[in-house]
Amino acid sequence: MPPKKDKDKRPIQTSVDPVKPKSWYEIVTKEEELDTAQSKLQIPKKENCDIETRLQILEALLEASKDKKSLEKENSEEKSSKIQVSNTFQVLSNSDDSPTTSSQKQSLNPQVSLTQPYLKASSEFFEKPIWQNIINTERGFDSSEPFQILQKYFGKGRYYKPYDINKTPYFYQAILEITESVIFKNFFLEEKHEDPAYSTCKILKVIAPADWGYDLTKSLFFPEKLKETHFFEIPFNYWDYHQAWYNSFLIQNQKHKHTWLFYFDTKICDPKQFPFWWNSWWEFFGSSYEILKPPIQSSFNLFKAQYKPTDEEKSLQPLALFCTKFYVPWVLAWTVELSDQKLPVLIRKFKVKWWDKFKSPPSLSIMNIQKWIKDCNVKTPETFQTPQQTDFLVQKSQMAAMLATAKTPEEMQAILMKFTPALSNRSESPEPSVHLDDDDDGPIFGNSGM
Repeated sequence: MPPKKDKDKRPIQTSVDPVKPKSWYEIVTKEEELDTAQSKLQIPKKENCDIETRLQILEALLEASKDKKSLEKENSEEKSSKIQVSNTFQVLSNSDDSPTTSSQKQSLNPQVSLTQPYLKASSEFFEKPIWQNIINTERGFDSSEPFQILQKYFGKGRYYKPYDINKTPYFYQAILEITESVIFKNFFLEEKHEDPAYSTCKILKVIAPADWGYDLTKSLFFPEKLKETHFFEIPFNYWDYHQAWYNSFLIQNQKHKHTWLFYFDTKICDPKQFPFWWNSWWEFFGSSYEILKPPIQSSFNLFKAQYKPTDEEKSLQPLALFCTKFYVPWVLAWTVELSDQKLPVLIRKFKVKWWDKFKSPPSLSIMNIQKWIKDCNVKTPETFQTPQQTDFLVQKSQMAAMLATAKTPEEMQAILMKFTPALSNRSESPEPSVHLDDDDDGPIFGNSGM
């Protein structure tokens, strides 16, 4: 088990001091004074106006104009200040070690209350071609609304089979946090809300059975700092830890639109230690190739083609391995549907999308990915690529990204014609190809990673 964390920290509240706005009377009075000053400036007739008089009039006009622009700037700054204040987050608990006292929010992770609704991103969700069978719907549990059926079976606010009603999602989240596997944060639209609007999950590690440190069925207990939680006296073992990677994320809000933001701590995470069963988790909750932006797709294609994984890393999906080594977050949501089969069954569907607020760092450029791979290949010279093949693979990645943007057959043909001369020139002097597919690395790493 990991060492104990520091003592609990007191909740912290952050806020922005609002700027006191001017009253409407002060603003209108100031504008009237400026207009009056301008109206009093009378321009003499041209024939009776000497150069000095004209210059004085011009300076007075410019001064009045500056005063008016200054007033407009002040009004603009006041509006900006109001917007800044309205967007302020009020942190209810800013410590990973201090659980909340509310029975509905008992967890290690900080709880954040948003003072304005969470804005939806513009990217569209991609529905994953995989789902979970939850339960067959029996007679007497009919309903047109799948979440209502689920509530009849499992109870309000429960979205998995309640073999032990005390093992709530917060029970499972606590297991992942005290083992230093994950850091959670739940965000609420208002402090009084019991269900988060969205949550974040930073993945630090995944513990394999051989690294658990105890007998897999031995009962372990939570540390004293969680004494106030409802699950403090409930023991857990490795198989609860395994189940926590699924049940921790089965939470929803009243509108059933809760979303998760996932990402890896690339400085800590070691994919060589991941257990085999974690691949199943990735199939449901992981990212998808389809949501990547074209430049990131090109970088990933280059990574997949040239990077030589270790024997331990070969068990992971290529995209999962890519995300553990480079910071590429993704947004996930899930919903419940009634399957249209002969025997009705409730199923859980998963969908992912690109996080629009994420700005791709320079480390994800093709040039930096190529340099990173080259540095890795120094330790494994058998995977070294010739300059000609490296150039070919870069063009191949670029062509794949451009083809993904083609909307008509004519555009696709134009893209192919653009790369045809370069490819035909290289075919005259072929070089031996060394990449993942030629080494017979198995079907897992050889697929598209989608």
